[in-house]
Amino acid sequence: MSKQDLNTILRSIWFPISLLIVIWAIQFTSFLEGYSFSFLGIYPLHIKGIPGIILSPLIHGDIAHASSNTAPLLFLGAALHYAYPRIAFRVWLYATLFTGFWVWLAARPNYHIGASGVVYALFGFLFVRGLLSKRKKLMGICLLVGFMYGGMIWGIFPVEEHISWEAHMFGLMAGISLAFYYRHEEEEKPVKPWELIGEEQYIREAEDRFGYRYWEGNSSDNTPSQETQIIYHFKEQKKSPPSSDSGDSNTLN
Repeated sequence: MSKQDLNTILRSIWFPISLLIVIWAIQFTSFLEGYSFSFLGIYPLHIKGIPGIILSPLIHGDIAHASSNTAPLLFLGAALHYAYPRIAFRVWLYATLFTGFWVWLAARPNYHIGASGVVYALFGFLFVRGLLSKRKKLMGICLLVGFMYGGMIWGIFPVEEHISWEAHMFGLMAGISLAFYYRHEEEEKPVKPWELIGEEQYIREAEDRFGYRYWEGNSSDNTPSQETQIIYHFKEQKKSPPSSDSGDSNTLN
């Protein structure tokens, strides 16, 4: 694995992993101390629920609840940073704010906690943004996301009373809205290698692999030209003696 590939992987996973570390630190604290942080969730149309617009994705009811969101957050978050590195943090922020605000505005009067709303927002963004793109890489991510997590769509319906289907629905709406909003962004272009490790470091590594300033070619005046030369050799055709039955002695065979 090259240093460029390693940097790309690290750039894609560091934020989702950092977020999961915070989530699990809170969850283990809650488990060990027997203390519930549910009051930091979203309580619709009440001032005490406003902090939950930002904080609710960090709070989970139990270990099973946190576990169910761990893999989707890691995979979808890494896919977001890999495919859309320059707008990834904006998508995280707006997805969290829009989802949380809509839940606060229109959900049932109860505490809503968990990162599942953000998970649905990431899913909606990656899937729809890939459909709107003509780039094969983004379309491939769209198909992969749809194949792995397409079944989540049933979570937007009020199937179980204790599940915040409103957060799922509003999260999906937020992700789709952001996909259309950023449909003309050119942020999905691949990051150049020198943007990851610095131009000087990139040049040094290239020189180590291919030789000093290899990209300039053989531009020295003392370097012989490598162009193909075509040399023609002309041979004089011998004249044959005139035929006895020919009337024209100037004809060449």
